Amino acid sequence: MVLRRGSRTVEVGVCAYRLDGAAGEDRSLQGGDLICIAPVGRQVSVTGEVHRPGVYELIEGEGFRDLMEPWADGTTTDSALLATERANIARHGYGVKGFVLSMIATAVELSEGRVEGRWIGDIVSWGHELLDHPVQLLDGVTDALDRLGTTHRLLVITKGDLNDQMGKVSRSGLADRFWRVEVVAEKDEASYAAVLDRHGVEPSAFVMVGNSVKSDVLPVLGIGGRAIHVPHTTTWALEEPDPVAVAAAEFPTVDRLADVADLLVAWSAGRPS
Repeated sequence: MVLRRGSRTVEVGVCAYRLDGAAGEDRSLQGGDLICIAPVGRQVSVTGEVHRPGVYELIEGEGFRDLMEPWADGTTTDSALLATERANIARHGYGVKGFVLSMIATAVELSEGRVEGRWIGDIVSWGHELLDHPVQLLDGVTDALDRLGTTHRLLVITKGDLNDQMGKVSRSGLADRFWRVEVVAEKDEASYAAVLDRHGVEPSAFVMVGNSVKSDVLPVLGIGGRAIHVPHTTTWALEEPDPVAVAAAEFPTVDRLADVADLLVAWSAGRPS
């Protein structure tokens, strides 16, 4: 609902007030105020023994938490989705398609089978949007790869769905900078060893650079290679490493991909990292 007072416009979240009692910037009506209520979009009626029975409007851009609101709060939804993903990684693999299947399974579970088919269709549509989403490069990535490419062959090793991952490489605009691109089902010691053997690369001559200690660092160290950790702002719960294994490992961490080239130069000169 929008309240217009002269030249001033104020949005009033009636739905938030109804659900959570969040009045926000509470205002009293005055003479001359104009109240504008937007047309109602698609709705779903939720009844029975659920968290919050009622008629809900599905707002464009709302996420999985919002879809599950009639049956579970955000924390419960997040926990259930993570548990479903964890249980199905071996079956679904990594990537958007597996994530969509996990959302559908979680929706059916939390709603006890009452989630409507059209909302399942929305989940599938979210997956399509993720698959088609433009790749957003981190600052300095292109320059860093150009510099590294003058001294090293650049081999991408990524895990997930083949079409999904190769599509990301294509959409990134960086494909011509890579010597090879390998998509594996899991980033473990066996997978790394197989990739390096296939391309005739000795583990001792290989340096893995990545943001996951669990997937990019520890398995490479385990086969005799070297690894550099470049942390990202967020870490997926399923990528949390074993703290005991991390404590026993030695590897450098840099803040940016742009710092990797200088570290490699230091290694070549025999200087400590």
